[in-house]
Amino acid sequence: MVFFIISLFLLFLKRIFKIPLIRERIMAHRKENNITTFWDRVKMNPDELRERFTHSIKKYNKHFKEGDYEVSFLLAQSLFEDRINVLWILCSWYDKSEEYWDVLKPDVKEYQRKGLSTKVMELKDWDIINYGTMLRWKKMIQVRNALIHFSLFNTDEFTLENSRKFFNAFRKADRIINEYKIKTNFYNESK
Repeated sequence: MVFFIISLFLLFLKRIFKIPLIRERIMAHRKENNITTFWDRVKMNPDELRERFTHSIKKYNKHFKEGDYEVSFLLAQSLFEDRINVLWILCSWYDKSEEYWDVLKPDVKEYQRKGLSTKVMELKDWDIINYGTMLRWKKMIQVRNALIHFSLFNTDEFTLENSRKFFNAFRKADRIINEYKIKTNFYNESK
């Protein structure tokens, strides 16, 4: 009830004083800086997604060959993270509706509430990945978190091995997604 009253009060202030709410200011800032968010990613059509993936993979390969492992790692872990998220969304959606009804597709908030490790454990619980893959991916997520959030202290850990490991995991997750889509009849035109 208190939240509802505060929300109404903020909307009242916004209309009277033309004050943009914090979320609107953040979204405007992102648009000014051309930053793509998950909200934007969800709205992309398949051709745009394919183009973005192609571009990112080309950049990964370029930086990897040049020995620029900081950039190649960032791209590889982002590709890997995206595949985990997409696989989790597909499995969660199928778990609710074997016909992939749009109204039962997990929304962005549901997706954002879960961490990558939790999603990986749920993928194992749904028998999408085996126990060994779950353990490898969870360890990789710990490495990813340390390198991203504590990069100041881990500058020498952006290595060829870490970069390659994440890119190979991205490829494996991508294959699992394609197999899962075929297995669950995701491409059925009648849906």
